[in-house]
Amino acid sequence: MPLPRGVITINLAPADVYKHGTGFDLAIATGLLAAVREGPAPPVLNTTAFAGELALDGSIRAVRGILPVVLGARRARLSHVVVPVGNVREARHVPGIDVWPVSSLPDVLKILETGRFETRQVTTDIEARPARLRPDFQDVLGQRTAVEALVVAAAGGHNVLMIGPPGCGKTMMAERFAGILPPWTSDVEFVANCMHSVKGLLPRAGWLHERPFRAPHHTVSRAGMLGGGNPIQPGEISLAHGGVLYLDEMPEYPRSVLESLREPLDAGRIVLSRVNGSVTYHARFQLLASMNPCPCGYAGSSRKSCACPPPSRVRYRSKISGPMLDRIDMHLELQPAQPLHVSDADSSTSTELRKRVERAISFRMRHGRNQPNARLAAPCIVPDVTEAGMKSLQGILDTHSLSMRSRERILRMARTVADLAGDTRIDEYAVSEAVRYRVLERQKVN
Repeated sequence: MPLPRGVITINLAPADVYKHGTGFDLAIATGLLAAVREGPAPPVLNTTAFAGELALDGSIRAVRGILPVVLGARRARLSHVVVPVGNVREARHVPGIDVWPVSSLPDVLKILETGRFETRQVTTDIEARPARLRPDFQDVLGQRTAVEALVVAAAGGHNVLMIGPPGCGKTMMAERFAGILPPWTSDVEFVANCMHSVKGLLPRAGWLHERPFRAPHHTVSRAGMLGGGNPIQPGEISLAHGGVLYLDEMPEYPRSVLESLREPLDAGRIVLSRVNGSVTYHARFQLLASMNPCPCGYAGSSRKSCACPPPSRVRYRSKISGPMLDRIDMHLELQPAQPLHVSDADSSTSTELRKRVERAISFRMRHGRNQPNARLAAPCIVPDVTEAGMKSLQGILDTHSLSMRSRERILRMARTVADLAGDTRIDEYAVSEAVRYRVLERQKVN
């Protein structure tokens, strides 16, 4: 089937949609071969999508973002999709569509000549989750109060800021936090894998089985955090969808980067608008952040005296704005563990902590609350507060001059504390526990 001489025009309709990447190579080549062959095109082409990069030697190479491509083919009611062999593990996780691997252009020619698929079909069964060792909370000693607070955060979906001197275990606990989060739903898992597929970051097995943990360095740009570039790619907040975004030494991040997190924290998504159009990426993550109490790190430490003048401490903490702090439910103050007063008996394993989190979430679901407590509105929680609990809350608000937004945050955390205890009502103990997690607001008055 010789190709016609002259210029060949390929029309990728619709024309007003911006297109980029090498993933169209295989589809263009298939369309051209079907157009120049004798006789009508095989009917199978009407129900098949093609995606892949075509090399000069005729081999077909894997491309990024094959997972959303296959999902789009299924939504278009196509029954087959042809992908490079290197993308098979990833593509087969989309149910309801047959995935066929090809390694070179002759494989595609066979489909055009015979009108059917003769290459080996790949099943759509998902492999079992591979065993993997990950950091365990059993390694954390002497921080029982902080660990208990992180259990509350995991059970309620609360954002956390840990404040403490160097060496108190902030990063150590953050790295283990994802291990006590509850199992994610299939929808969240699929979206998270799509985000990693677009960036080409899926593991070798072709599927991300565990919640992601993203810890960008404080030199990250605004585009790197939110997403951007040409073509537009998801950023760190989208790669953390369904998992954890950890900001170590939070005041060291550019102010513009921190402020840009406010909208995604509220909406669970990010809209990136450019001249060529706009792209919306999912970004429902749980924020974990840490910071020193002052530039030298030893303000309030019992081990070493602070060398920072008071104005320096104020400037350091003011790098995190009030509106940003308002979006962080829990402010935890940590101190280094005393080696002579800790033992392995003081620690709990991640498995034990995760079971507590799962029991609390099951309790919440049984009582009709289908979304995390961190996203509940105050009117949904107030009826659960006992008279003594409400009196205690009002006294705390008056004593510390807290705002109505702080009241709502306290109620949400108190609801989670009660869930962990298996209580339908929120008593004064749950309220007092929740107030303990608002350290910065109490220090602001004191």
